[in-house]
Amino acid sequence: VVAVESDTQAVASAAGNLAAYPSVVVVRARVDDAFGVPRAQRSGPAPNRAQRSRKLRRHPLLPLRADLVVLDPPRTGAGRDVAAQVAALEARAIAYVACDPSALARDAAFLADAGYRLSELRAFDAFPMTHHVECIAVLEPAAD
Repeated sequence: VVAVESDTQAVASAAGNLAAYPSVVVVRARVDDAFGVPRAQRSGPAPNRAQRSRKLRRHPLLPLRADLVVLDPPRTGAGRDVAAQVAALEARAIAYVACDPSALARDAAFLADAGYRLSELRAFDAFPMTHHVECIAVLEPAAD
């Protein structure tokens, strides 16, 4: 099991909680960085932020294939390049946890273009009396 997480505190907690399981590795990185794909460009200028060039290379601990992928991207979604990299893992299933239904719909279309189909979708009103809806989608390889 390879877990990729960008939050330092979450990585430390995961490493502590999973220390008894030597087959689990926690990688501190953004998923796009771990896959070595370019980051999505933000619109508008970046005040007080110097532009740094990044070396785009896949993290050596990421497998080339996976049985199951659990993808929980930020509200903006995974994006086309990350979806392509996830699909290239040829997993039997992708469980996509989404906090924005429109980003989920866009990424599901990217995954469909890469050969996956939406097989199940559940919505959860985890934050009652707000507009936030959590969704869990299961995508599986499309039958040829």
